[in-house]
Amino acid sequence: MNFDEGLTMKTLSRARWRKNWMLGAILWQFILQPSLLRADITLIAAPFTGDFMETWEAFPVGYPGSPATIFNGRVTIYGDNPFVWMTTFTLGTPGGLGLGPFPARAFDGSHGYVTSVSPGTGRISFQSPVTAFGGYWGYSVGYPAATFGFYDSQGSLIGTQSFTYTAPNFDGTLEWQGWHSTVPISSVEWTGHWVANDSLRIVIVPEPATGCLLLVAGLVLYGWRKCHPIL
Repeated sequence: MNFDEGLTMKTLSRARWRKNWMLGAILWQFILQPSLLRADITLIAAPFTGDFMETWEAFPVGYPGSPATIFNGRVTIYGDNPFVWMTTFTLGTPGGLGLGPFPARAFDGSHGYVTSVSPGTGRISFQSPVTAFGGYWGYSVGYPAATFGFYDSQGSLIGTQSFTYTAPNFDGTLEWQGWHSTVPISSVEWTGHWVANDSLRIVIVPEPATGCLLLVAGLVLYGWRKCHPIL
């Protein structure tokens, strides 16, 4: 093999390496960019405890403002004319919330949250993405189902769900509704008529192991040096 042939083989080998490294980088982008994947949003039938919970008991009855920080600073919630209500047993009692012919009842404690415009929109943004989100929900009886949209870290819609409030016990009891996503959720938006909630809970995506991140960084550096051997 002469000098020119050796140089050609070396060039081809380097080109193959560069091609493989670029393919690997593209595949890794699919891992790091969940918006490139299709999410499966599924209902969670049984209530789960989650990593953190928001019961609204720390908020006084009244208008908390929008946005408001909940889950001890881990989550931000926005709403159309939001109101923190309390359980009452007679319609028209100050601080209570009517869900049609009966007042709403908080699931735990005495307080809950509502977007008090009809139809109104609420949105919750997670500081760290979550794989599961749920709580107890209700809305004014006689109106269409509430709709929920789930978004990834890029703000892309990854799934939708609807919730029909059946008014269990016909006394203002809120109903459990929870969801799991195969793609991490960064925010959830809902729309409906006086949509109320209580006892929200989340399951946060585990942070990548430090060793895994170091391995990825090492592979990227190795690939760069193979493509730029003079460095």
